[in-house]
Amino acid sequence: MSSYLGLEGEHAWNGLTMNKLNVWPRFKLDKISGLWGAWEYDNNVAPRTGSKGLRLYPSYRRGKSVVYEGRMGGRDLGELDAGRAAFDAAMNSTAAGLNVERVLTISPRSGFAGSVKNLAGYLLQAEMDEEQVFGRTHVFGGVFTPWVREFTVGIEILGYDVD
Repeated sequence: MSSYLGLEGEHAWNGLTMNKLNVWPRFKLDKISGLWGAWEYDNNVAPRTGSKGLRLYPSYRRGKSVVYEGRMGGRDLGELDAGRAAFDAAMNSTAAGLNVERVLTISPRSGFAGSVKNLAGYLLQAEMDEEQVFGRTHVFGGVFTPWVREFTVGIEILGYDVD
């Protein structure tokens, strides 16, 4: 798999685009864990006959877990509710109640170089914290707003590009 963008890119999953600028409600990414981590492989080992240790056999790349952490914000309560609804629709949309393989699209934002990557994966976790700290506002895209919620999304990338 060739290189792809991290926090400087837009990451789209099942109709929800994270890190897109100039849209409301906005899903801003603060941290991506595992994007540049090691891939998971089969554990193809067998005992050595008549000696100590194990023998390792070639194995295929199976995937890796990527965790997105960020904040969803709106300029008012209506945009906050719209963001929660969009998050719920994207993360809880299933085919007959099954967790199915989907495509994670990573694309460059305007002004950044890079190419679009489409990666196969499936959802591991999706959470949006419901916490409001009174009197606290966030600078969010140049706008001070109290209408912000933190979210976490975990995706298992399956080890191959869809392109």
